[in-house]
Amino acid sequence: INMIVEKMKMQMHAKGIDSLDKVFIQIAQFDTARNGLVDKLQFEPFLARLGVFLKTQELTEIHKYLNTYENGGAVSFERFVELLKCQVPESLVAQVTNVFAGIKDDSGCVTYDNLMKAFNVEHHPQVKLMHKEVPLVQQEFDIAVKFVLGDKPAMSEEEFVELHRNMYWVTPRENITYFFKMIPGLWSA
Repeated sequence: INMIVEKMKMQMHAKGIDSLDKVFIQIAQFDTARNGLVDKLQFEPFLARLGVFLKTQELTEIHKYLNTYENGGAVSFERFVELLKCQVPESLVAQVTNVFAGIKDDSGCVTYDNLMKAFNVEHHPQVKLMHKEVPLVQQEFDIAVKFVLGDKPAMSEEEFVELHRNMYWVTPRENITYFFKMIPGLWSA
């Protein structure tokens, strides 16, 4: 499964679907029933819309893995997104939590405004590698923050780690370590 997931991430990344907002736009356009599910017959066309093309055996394996059999063979979009989120090694999580310690307030959280002030977008890996321009990365960051915060005024340490998982959610494994090593430079206390 891990090899198939990596293949999917690389294909999505190549198509430019490399942020949560972009995949949610595709899900919203595809989920016409608004039930959060994609049935077995529509699973392959859904993946194709994301730029993912799998061999029949890979498609069967990934569908089998995602299918909980609770929804008549349909796969939930939520489960699909969770599968793709990057798995962050503990050593890299420690970097994220160290950064959080430097930007949290006295309540042990960090507000939206303080997140936006502390984020050094020009040090983001996608900007440094010239894959994306600053305004686009800033916009994607804003969306990722609002996704994690919801209607809450501030973010906990656990949510801050989740924010980073969301920011790099379809990043191929080969780039994760590089991206996470750049995290301390992304934030100023």
